[in-house]
Amino acid sequence: MANYYDGHEYDKPVAKTKPNHTGGKSFSVSTHPQSGRNFMYDAVGIGGKCAEVRVEVDLINFLVDLQDRVNLDIPRIALKSLHKCNGELFRGHMRFRGSLWRDWVVVDWGAGYGKIPNKIGGFVDLSKLRKNSRIKFGGITQLQPTVYAVVESAFTLGDGDDTELLREVETEVEEFSAEGYMSKLKFFLAPVDAFVEPAVVVPNFGGKNNSYLWLTGRHNWWDLFASWLHKPHQDLTEESGPSEDDSGNYSETRTDA
Repeated sequence: MANYYDGHEYDKPVAKTKPNHTGGKSFSVSTHPQSGRNFMYDAVGIGGKCAEVRVEVDLINFLVDLQDRVNLDIPRIALKSLHKCNGELFRGHMRFRGSLWRDWVVVDWGAGYGKIPNKIGGFVDLSKLRKNSRIKFGGITQLQPTVYAVVESAFTLGDGDDTELLREVETEVEEFSAEGYMSKLKFFLAPVDAFVEPAVVVPNFGGKNNSYLWLTGRHNWWDLFASWLHKPHQDLTEESGPSEDDSGNYSETRTDA
């Protein structure tokens, strides 16, 4: 089965590509004029009324700081919940049917960082930003007029416990409490042009609060299985099989029964 495609010519299906698009639900941030508290709200809430959105304060503060930096070109930014890229849908939704929805995506951060998974908090369209803005923000040396994803970036541990299918990763965190809990999250801006593929990442129960398990992409499973078939496997017969004495005892027991 591993050699099924070897020596055969076949036409690979060509997927129709659709233009990239950023949209979905929009959320805005602002600062209360009296208390000075930053907050996020749904500009088109139920019944047309603005509704405050309960989300991490660190994300709200990140967006408020971004808004202050780009306000000369973009007076008010909107955090979008959906981005379509190469036929894939990526979501970072604050209130999807009353719940939080955050996809993971592999981002190519370039030399020195590589391709690593990132948890999506939403998308901001900065296409109206002037060129050569000289604005350094969110891990980007100079913001460009493009669409960015607001993400929590992760890094691989490489401690030797990884397998062919699973790798342990940890999200970058600004601060931990004395009890070991995440007290301040860290966010980055990732250009959507750097998206590589969707990622399957699940919490690492029993690990640190920022620990996750990253599953190898499904498109690699066939290669992994084929590689496994071609590997020489250890003969465990002598180690795990019953010894002659054990076999005799087993047969005797069965006979007596």
